[in-house]
Amino acid sequence: MKSFRHPIRLIPLLFIAAIGIGTILLSIPIATATGDRAPFITALFTSASAVAVTGLIVVDTPTYWSMFGQIVIL
Repeated sequence: MKSFRHPIRLIPLLFIAAIGIGTILLSIPIATATGDRAPFITALFTSASAVAVTGLIVVDTPTYWSMFGQIVIL
């Protein structure tokens, strides 16, 4: 566990963890405006794009995601 504390190893791990948590949160039904579950690849791409601050989207954010989903993306 001590080797994970080195900043060079910690930064990518935190990046991957943030994408994973975002993907899980965007995959739950409350995250979409319709109340349906978002496809895994849509949730993953949106989460990765939000963490990396690329601004790329697969679906229209204001109409597809609920307020909860938009807060997760933010």
